[in-house]
Amino acid sequence: MTIHTILAVSGLLAAGTGTFATTLSGAILDVQGTGCTASGDGYAAVVLSKDWFSFGDPWLLKVDNEGRLLGTEILGADLGASREMESGGLIEEFPDGSAIVAFYSEPRATGRNADACVMKLDPDGVLTWETVLGLEDDEVYRITGLAACGDGSFVVSGSKGCGEETPFAAIFDPEGGPAVELEVEKGLSIEDVCIASDGRILLFATGDPDSRLIFLGFARSGIPFGRTTSRLDDLLPADFSIEEAVACSDGSICICGSGYPGPWICRLSGDGDPVWFQSWKGEGIISSVAELSGNRTACCGCTAGSGGSRMSAVLAVYDSSGVMLWQRLYEDGEFTSFSHVRVMEDGGFLLAGSMDMSGVDDIRSEALLVRTDRRGVVDSISTPEGTSEIHPLFQSLDSPPHGWIIACGVYTTPEEARISASHAADATHLEPGVLWIPDWPSLSGFEGWLAYLVPEAVDGSGWTDLCTSLKVGWPDAYLVWIGLEEESRSRALIPGN
Repeated sequence: MTIHTILAVSGLLAAGTGTFATTLSGAILDVQGTGCTASGDGYAAVVLSKDWFSFGDPWLLKVDNEGRLLGTEILGADLGASREMESGGLIEEFPDGSAIVAFYSEPRATGRNADACVMKLDPDGVLTWETVLGLEDDEVYRITGLAACGDGSFVVSGSKGCGEETPFAAIFDPEGGPAVELEVEKGLSIEDVCIASDGRILLFATGDPDSRLIFLGFARSGIPFGRTTSRLDDLLPADFSIEEAVACSDGSICICGSGYPGPWICRLSGDGDPVWFQSWKGEGIISSVAELSGNRTACCGCTAGSGGSRMSAVLAVYDSSGVMLWQRLYEDGEFTSFSHVRVMEDGGFLLAGSMDMSGVDDIRSEALLVRTDRRGVVDSISTPEGTSEIHPLFQSLDSPPHGWIIACGVYTTPEEARISASHAADATHLEPGVLWIPDWPSLSGFEGWLAYLVPEAVDGSGWTDLCTSLKVGWPDAYLVWIGLEEESRSRALIPGN
């Protein structure tokens, strides 16, 4: 069974200057990092998680300044949308440190009844309100662009419909209520939205027969402010897509994306003229772009580098004329990619992404959160070729219950433990988990990873049959007590055996 999880990471711009790299996942989860922004003390992560019991629930994860997971909670548990939120994860911040997060659901078999949602989080990560697009409607809503205004209002753009899609864009008030709908002609596909330095709302769209890329301007009142055609037709690759557009403080616009033959990044003047344009060789994607001081530009994504089969996460910085100052590759796993970059107050970078573990049985990907210094270095490990061996610390998103669990085995790596837990779950239809033994004083303290199952009961009807089936593949499985007290307790699955 394929499981999808989406991670949207947020971090405090003024957080500590230490660097770290951590991956977050669970025994049967596929996790992808999608975005980062400022929040309260330390860091936080917004997660869309799929498992056996839910197609997609947004979660808030709290992480300290050293990247250690502190706690989790579900966002919008009583949302009331037509379907669970399982895609998206765009995040935008307000000047006061609060943030909005956008998600949407997938239509799946019916092709209908798929809503979208924007949630507001205060600076401490507490859910303030939530607004659902498409509630009690039979359309399919998707959010492709999200922009926060300084007064607390925001703009959402995307599409609705299944098969024949129509664009939509609207301004919402600071409480999440719809204020003004923006008029966008049919046939256009809105790729992103941002707020220009002069306060205009800019929608970036494709699908116009006379130009491959246009941006539409609107006043904050919703009145159309003009239509600008970019002069990029001879520069953009075939089958290009826009991943992110950012309005810069000098009135210019930075845009990045993907396409064939390569990912691309550019800076445009406010009139749509190219200031500079660059494309990377080979496969890959430039997912996110951010403005730096001195008209410099940072971007992140993934690249195959010099023709290798592995895809490496990448962070790069360009000067004001589009000359690459440096490019740092981060390699771990079969496919490593960054989806979003934020510039920290000390000049370092916070990056959210994922590591594809497709080479490991039953493990597809882990969310990746990396904090670098201003040179893009993690733990001062780098090579002249620009490669940084990040060696991220794995942290499990599974929250072990307080009580008896079935210990399936102890392993030296989290990957081995998750494989074992996943296979045991397939054999028993119980919820699996993975934990680091030294974190739990009721266990032995041995430095290893425990693969476990959560039993619905530890005796009674059916328990003997379940244990007999489990012991075929895990003959050493036993019950162990998980708790915060020092007392260690364990017992055989079947007393007397």
